Amino acid sequence: MVSYIQSITFEYLWGLLLTTKTSDWIFAVSVFVFAILSFLFLKRLLLGRSLELTHFTLPSFFIIIYIFLMSLPSIIWFCSLTYPIRYSYFFAIQSVPILFLLGVMAANAVFRHPSSIVRGFLSSSLTKTRQDSCVFPFYLVTVLSSIVIVTVYISVADYVPLIGSFTRYGEMEGQIVRHSIYKVPEIIQYAYALTVRFFLPFCVLYAYLMAYVCKGRWRYSFLIMFCLALFSSMMSLERSNTLGLFILLILAHYSIKNVLIAKKQATILVVALIVGGLMHRAQYQLDINLKNIMGYMVGFFISRIWLDPSYMTFVAFNEYNYATTFLYGKSIRVLSLFGVEHVHFSSVGFVGDLWANFGPLGVIIGTIIIGFILQFIQLRFFKKKSILTLMIYIMLLLNGAWLMYGSVLSTMVVSVYLLSILLLLVFLPIIEGAVGVERSIVPMVSHPNTSKEDQ
Repeated sequence: MVSYIQSITFEYLWGLLLTTKTSDWIFAVSVFVFAILSFLFLKRLLLGRSLELTHFTLPSFFIIIYIFLMSLPSIIWFCSLTYPIRYSYFFAIQSVPILFLLGVMAANAVFRHPSSIVRGFLSSSLTKTRQDSCVFPFYLVTVLSSIVIVTVYISVADYVPLIGSFTRYGEMEGQIVRHSIYKVPEIIQYAYALTVRFFLPFCVLYAYLMAYVCKGRWRYSFLIMFCLALFSSMMSLERSNTLGLFILLILAHYSIKNVLIAKKQATILVVALIVGGLMHRAQYQLDINLKNIMGYMVGFFISRIWLDPSYMTFVAFNEYNYATTFLYGKSIRVLSLFGVEHVHFSSVGFVGDLWANFGPLGVIIGTIIIGFILQFIQLRFFKKKSILTLMIYIMLLLNGAWLMYGSVLSTMVVSVYLLSILLLLVFLPIIEGAVGVERSIVPMVSHPNTSKEDQ
């Protein structure tokens, strides 16, 4: 069933549209439209401007990506796959935005005037502060550590996919190439994953933002760091790490210029999709013909980026469809640290993971918790823009999006959140002293004259 996603093309989707029962399409589209309208109405009624959809905050970026990657394509799977579980799957997917609002609202209750906090961060401009130089030693240590970790990975791995593709392309089966990273010791797997998901992106963003503020030699430092990060992320031919690096640049440009669609960003996106399409072919050691490069790009975007998360979620729902016992946390690797038996389960997205482990109650409670955490982090740590806060902010935007592809408590997602919060806690007093930001974490007391805008 999983390989089914590989064959998705525009022609297939068009044929599906013509052959699926009209009543299914009408029902699915009606439910989708109703869910989105309900979400927008409740957002305006309950949250005011504390959840901005026209500007990216941690929760707003998450829910926009969710609607695009999950809510919308779930219509296709509801109409084309006739398994009985499709109704539970479809209603669970469409309910997430509304449940998410409840979590955001709960986080708002902890702060005074959350809308003002959000607007204050979004409207502030990037400023150079004395804390920027405090980050520099950490930046140097991170660069050196990353080089050491990547070197160790290359030295201990029996087969490095990127190097092997240049020297012996097609001689090894695609599945072996794809899973070769898992043959190195687990500690090196984790160190390498942390390097390409946190350490090197941190360095790239620091150099990028310093180049914007300070100009001069930092421009060359950024180019060197980006090349190092790109090379390192491509070593395992894992597409998400490389794609994420390009997305970080797009988000960085947006965060500085406050412009989402620009020529520079569009160029970066096209390059990212081309690289992703080529890496997808290389990961499975498939023939590569540069004449078909646009086809690779489009296929990669449709099947691997857009349709894959919602389809893998359907796989989880179908496998755990009331007739089987839920896993009750066994697939969540982090819980194994507390003695819970670990059962390997494919990456099925956070909704599929919540369902497979805890059923409908897991989807409801888990989604509310995610909404609460993202809004709490937004309000607690992001008051004004500085180089450090903007770096962490951009990384957390992307990290939230990875929940669509991974699991609800995947080791890497949790690691990035914890390390990011740790850095903010360490540097936050310096940041607030430098930019003159007053803390506002006192629990909110009801004020009869508080306007809806500050709810």
